[in-house]
Amino acid sequence: MFHSGKRTRAASGARLAVSTAGILVVAVVVLGLSVRGRLALRSRPWHLEAFVRAQVARCHTVPGPDGFDEEISQLRGRAEAADARLRVTDSMSWFRRDYFPCVSDLLSVGLNAYLIRLKQAQRAEEHRTRLAVLVGSLEREMVSNGGNGDAWTRYEIRDIIDRRRAENLLGEARFLRDSDQIESALTCAMRAWEAWRSYSRRADSELARFQDPFLLEQWDRQAENLLRWTFQTGRRAILVSKLEHHCHVLARGRIEKTYDANLGRNWQRPKLREKDASTPEGQYRVLRMIRAGKYGLALLLNYPTESDWRQFRNLKREGMIDPRARIGGNIEIHGDGRSGVDWTDGCIALSDSDMRELYGFAYLGMPVTIVGTCRISASTRGD
Repeated sequence: MFHSGKRTRAASGARLAVSTAGILVVAVVVLGLSVRGRLALRSRPWHLEAFVRAQVARCHTVPGPDGFDEEISQLRGRAEAADARLRVTDSMSWFRRDYFPCVSDLLSVGLNAYLIRLKQAQRAEEHRTRLAVLVGSLEREMVSNGGNGDAWTRYEIRDIIDRRRAENLLGEARFLRDSDQIESALTCAMRAWEAWRSYSRRADSELARFQDPFLLEQWDRQAENLLRWTFQTGRRAILVSKLEHHCHVLARGRIEKTYDANLGRNWQRPKLREKDASTPEGQYRVLRMIRAGKYGLALLLNYPTESDWRQFRNLKREGMIDPRARIGGNIEIHGDGRSGVDWTDGCIALSDSDMRELYGFAYLGMPVTIVGTCRISASTRGD
């Protein structure tokens, strides 16, 4: 009986221990669930997700992403990984769902996007500075017309495909700059600069011949010989200086009259062939006096002379011009001149009133010397 009571008390104590342990386990589980319920983020962070997506999109769409392709590609990969984790979390049961890791991913992606945008903004500011310098320099170059001073300022070089291209590209660069498309504007400005330099180099090289000592000596000698001839014979002669765009009437060893002249569209070049739109250089005579030509009164010159033919044949033989090219002709001094425009196919155009006066001085066989430039004509600049 006594032993039976001891066994009963032991069994009862064991049951109590088991019950107590069970209660403790349940309490721990409940407590753990309670803590987890308080710490876990059950709702999807839609607002944060939308903000981060917008930041990533700005890296693609805001002007100035060029040069960040690799970083943007990596950012896109991180954003896709964050989206994948969100989808996995969405598929979990409510009890297991926790968006805290997703928030961490989104914050990391957002920070990376922000840093890229900072770099893009810095790069864009650098490009704005470069663009302002480039556009300003190009505008000054175009206003000053390059390095040949007076000739560029007063007369237009007519080989202007590159010039027009530069002007069009510069206009496009300004438009893009005003639209805040800085990268594209800078690209256009750089292309405009290259086109302008191409035009400038060509024009510089063509105008350089007007500073060639050999040619200057030759032209001065021809002009002085013509001036001396008028003094010796008492007859008038015509001197045309291309660089100054002057047509002079010489008489008794001095300049009697000076007229402004329009020349061929490519006046700065020596005439080599038909349709090159250049005014020839050399010593000519009035072959015919025309009272009612295409441009009114006109003096037809005896171009081409034997000297012109000799140069033409040599150039053909050396392969400098097309074998099928012709030498051309019909070079006149005529009317219908226009203010500050070189527009002829190679003729010399004066205003109608000047042409009437010159026609009154002219005679058949009258000497006409055309030079690139000379001291005699240069002394009349600005007259």
